[in-house]
Amino acid sequence: MSGALTAWLWVAVGGAFGAVARVALVSVMTARGSMWGVALVNVLGALLFSIVLALISRPWGVALPLK
Repeated sequence: MSGALTAWLWVAVGGAFGAVARVALVSVMTARGSMWGVALVNVLGALLFSIVLALISRPWGVALPLK
């Protein structure tokens, strides 16, 4: 498989897991009468994504563009 296709597949897999997690967490939060579920999911998702990105990029010496 080409590198671009592999990257697209990883994005799709991550998106699927993220969508399921979002629906699950928002349904739990709104069941309690709170509308903060979406904000909580966005903040936790960004935090988790940042941690995972930092962990997987370091061993391979990938320099992330900070433009």
